[in-house]
Amino acid sequence: MTTTTKPQHEFRSSVSENEFFERMYYRKVLSPLLREEGYTPIDLRADTKYRKADIDFGGIQDEKVAKTIEVKFDHVAAVTGNMFLETVSVDKGIGRAQSPGCFMISEADEFHQIVVLQNKIYISNLSAMRDYWYGEEAVPRIWQSDYSRYVMRNIRAYNHTYDSIGDCVSIELLFGENHPHHSHYLIDIYEFDDSILEAFVPLSAKIVNKYHSIKHQAAELDYPKEVSKWLR
Repeated sequence: MTTTTKPQHEFRSSVSENEFFERMYYRKVLSPLLREEGYTPIDLRADTKYRKADIDFGGIQDEKVAKTIEVKFDHVAAVTGNMFLETVSVDKGIGRAQSPGCFMISEADEFHQIVVLQNKIYISNLSAMRDYWYGEEAVPRIWQSDYSRYVMRNIRAYNHTYDSIGDCVSIELLFGENHPHHSHYLIDIYEFDDSILEAFVPLSAKIVNKYHSIKHQAAELDYPKEVSKWLR
């Protein structure tokens, strides 16, 4: 039996909360990584074509976008111990009943899941991760494990309000050494340097504190030392 922290993801949020994180992540972390791999970084978030494909950033080679990346900051995962995988999006602004969520339809090559207060960047092959956990029939393998389905309401993005529905899955189950599923999809795990943590940690803690103030205060003792020093 898998032991996990019970999911408690509940948001009343806006994409604008993550704008600073995404912009700085692109400039300070992702761009250097892409250049090391021989790509020219490009921000694709304003491009309608790539937004529709749920792709945030990319790398150019031979004058074309040769690598694509979807980035998700999951601040609350630091408290709950669970990652949120969006499987359904219910758009209130344009009258659609529902559509597949980002995790199910993103065409990005890589999926970067970032938990600032644990100082972790999990980089996975997105299609391999989706195929492993959901399969061709979109039947979630995680139904056999400890997880819950949660609704994130009133998310605002691009002038629309929508409900984001998905699965909260234990980080340990997704990436832990005791559960080697990650061999199917995990590319690497990175940590931030101190200059990034100095900028990110107080703002991430502020977001978490909005929704989980008591749990957040209790969890601070368990944060890595390099994170905790920026909470004081």
